[in-house]
Formats: sequence, structure tokens, C-alpha cells
Amino acid sequence: MLFAGDDRTEATIPPQVSPESLAQAYVRRVTHALEQRDRWRRAAPRWRIHQEFVRALTAPVSEALLAAAKPAPGETWLDVAAGVGDPAVSVVDRVAPSGRVVMTDLVPDMLRAGRDKAGDRSGGLLPVAAAAEALPVKSVFDGVTCRFGAMFFGDPPVALSEIRGALAPGGRVVFAVWGDREQNPYFTEIDGALRDVIPDLPVHEPDEPHVFRYSPSGKLSALMETTGWVDVDELETPLTMSVPISAGELWDHTVGLSVEVAGMVEELGADRAVELKSIFERRVARYFPDGTMRMPAVVRLVLGRAPN
Repeated sequence: MLFAGDDRTEATIPPQVSPESLAQAYVRRVTHALEQRDRWRRAAPRWRIHQEFVRALTAPVSEALLAAAKPAPGETWLDVAAGVGDPAVSVVDRVAPSGRVVMTDLVPDMLRAGRDKAGDRSGGLLPVAAAAEALPVKSVFDGVTCRFGAMFFGDPPVALSEIRGALAPGGRVVFAVWGDREQNPYFTEIDGALRDVIPDLPVHEPDEPHVFRYSPSGKLSALMETTGWVDVDELETPLTMSVPISAGELWDHTVGLSVEVAGMVEELGADRAVELKSIFERRVARYFPDGTMRMPAVVRLVLGRAPN
């Protein structure tokens, strides 16, 4: 069974819900889970190559998330959708020497990168390949972190319920999701450059998995409240992402990290790809005033607690 909790869902089926509609919903969930797993499996080698850039880029986000989460020595924490190990490895430092961190991700290759990054600290870190909708442990953790994973959950209500169920009574969670699109040029500048060259580029539906799925204020908070979380709060957090790279290097990282962007660049052909890169570099030039990228961003930290 790909998703934990299906037996509980079926036990409370409203009489007006037909078995056919439940079966169709289950097939959609399974299909989406497999698609997401394949997508991130293909992305994993790229993330391993560019992991130091990702860590530097998102370091202010991890710092803000940990400041809100407050992991303490001796505690046991879970990092969901951990990717290449951020912020799981940093949580290990905060719960040391006797605490432990479990980090989960759909893709084992991502988890291996996180374990390698931990180095001598890896004894406090346990990688587990698992979807957020099917966490293998219940009522154990003091806290949960999830940095930029919630936007890609295949079944958000199930995932949020699973995460809540993994916490000990009163345990706490902090999700980090991107804020308003207009306040996050790291994404909008490449999107704008692509649309200059490919005007009919599709637009994401609001509730399909994409980076701005939970950018509207209160959207994730409301969903958490409907799935049993208490003391839900939301912090809008402005940041500056500073990385000592050039605009050309940012292009290389952007294309290198994204299977989708790399595919579009390849389809354009050499001449139009050069045009696209030039457009992108002109668009982002203002974020390189002294040869170092200084790009503003806004992140929403969404906090909650499992009931006592």
C-alpha cells in the first residue's frame, strides 16, 4: 500500500460516496505518487551536483525555519521531504549529543547525499525512503520540519494527517513554503525569460504541485486546521539570498537543477538557447550589484502543534 491511513479513510466513508469514486481517487493518488517519485528520481543527480549552491541559496530559509522550530538537545525530530539533507543535518547539530533525526524523502539517492553531508554527525541521522503520505512511524517525534516539500505533496490532507500522526502529543511542526510569486524573483525571472521565448508556456493550476501552491496567505494554515492541527500560525518572512556567483553561473545552476527547464532549453536549439540565456542574464542583472547575487525572497513559515 503506497499510502498509510487508507483503511481509516474507508472506515468513515460517507454513504453518498460511491466505491467507484473512491477507487478513482485512489488511482489518481497512486499515479501522482509514482509521477512525483519519477520526477525527483530524475532530478536527484542534478541536486547532488548543485547541492552546495542549493545550501548557500536557501541558508537564510533554513536559519529562519530552525529559529521557529527550536529543536533542543535530546529531542527526536523528523525532516520530511529532506532532499539532499537540509535542514536535517542542521537539526542533528541542535539535538546533539543524545538526540536523533529521521529524514525522509521519496528518492534514496537524495537521502544518500544528505547522509554524506552529515559526515561524522551521521550517527544521529537516519535516512528513510518514504512518502509524506506514508510515514512509517507513529507518535514518536518531538518535532517535524519540512522545507519546500509541502507544495509537492501528492495528497496534502493525507500527508498533513500522517505528519501529525508521527508526532508525540503536543509535538510541533514548521513548514517553509514560498510566499507571493511577485516577491520571489528567483523563480519569476526564469519564468519570465522562458515566456519571452516560449509565449504559450502552460500556467500551473492553483492546486497542482508547484512552487507557489501555498503562496496565498492562509492557504496552508486553513488546510492544517481542517486536518486536526492546533495552534496554527503563519509568519511571513522576508529574506535576502546571497551567493557569491555571477549571473552566468546562476543560469548554469538554474538549468542544471531543473529537469523541466533543461528540457525546454534543449528543445529550443542552440541559437534560441543563447537568446534565452541572454534574456535571463539581462533580467537578473539588477540582483548582482557588486558581482555577488543578492536576491530578495519571501517565505511563509507555517507552524502548528499536534493535539495533546
